[in-house]
This record gives sequence, structure tokens and C-alpha cells, in this order.
Amino acid sequence: MAPRLSHGLTLPELLITLCLLAIIVSIAMPSLDRHVHSNRQETQRHSLLSHLKTARSEAITGNHRVELCGSSNGQQCDHRWSEGWLMRNPITQTVLRFSPQPGRDQLRWTGAGQANQTIVFQANGTMISSNGRFVLCSAERRVAWQLVINRQGRIRQSTGLESGQSDSDLCG
Repeated sequence: MAPRLSHGLTLPELLITLCLLAIIVSIAMPSLDRHVHSNRQETQRHSLLSHLKTARSEAITGNHRVELCGSSNGQQCDHRWSEGWLMRNPITQTVLRFSPQPGRDQLRWTGAGQANQTIVFQANGTMISSNGRFVLCSAERRVAWQLVINRQGRIRQSTGLESGQSDSDLCG
């Protein structure tokens, strides 16, 4: 009787393969986590930008004021931009849209309307108050991105810091 040839793997070969795979995965995971977090930050920027443009457009086409404010529950403005924002008619208080934003980063609004932390677009598309900016601060207190809104309602995007700014001033 001829000896049978085995084409399988031995236990030591399988263990070595699993160890190498575990080492490769442990090296790749931190990089993957950073990539996922960066994508979440970009998604949040695009969502906020979209809601700002929609609020301005709704104000113009509906010929009435539209308010955008930070909200954690989708019903009332509580200035918690990091937890979400809602778009509503400031006269009737009717909520037009709500976007919850789970995450570990801090979204801050400075400038126009800072006293009440709301953005109001008038029927002609301009803001009631002067310029303002959104700043997304990472858990490490670094600026991830900024959205700058001028009084005319136009929005400019910026990644990171601009000239004359520091992380400690904006995220400290």
C-alpha cells in the first residue's frame, strides 16, 4: 500500500499563522480607528453645511425666517451643538428638521448670535446678526475644521487653523 500524501496544515503552522495575523491586526487597528474618526468628522461637517444651506434656502423660498440651533432632543434649542441641531420656524416654533450628532468631539459656535447661540436666516437669505463660525474641536482639543458664515449667509469651509488662530484659543 502506498503512503497517503497529506495536503493539510499542521497545528504549529496554524498557530504561527494565527500569531502573525494577530500581530498585523494589532498594528493596523489604531490607524483604522483614526481613519474612522476622521470620516465621522467629515460627515458631521457635510451634514452641518447641508443644514445651513437648506435653512438659508428655506428662508428665501418660504419668504420667512428660519432658525438653526443646537439641540439634544430635537424639540427645543438647548445650545448643545455637539449633540445635534434643529431647524425651525422661529415664529411658529415648528421643527422643520433635526439632525442628532453622536460623537466625542465638541462643536462650538462663536460670533454672530453668540448670546443666544442661534443662527437666524431672514427671508432674503441674510443673517440677522454679523459673521460667525463653527469650530469642531477634537477630544485632544485640536481644531478639526471650521465653517465660517458671513452676514450675507455665505459659508466658507476651512480645515484646521487659519492664520492667527491657535488650538488653545478656539478649543481651550
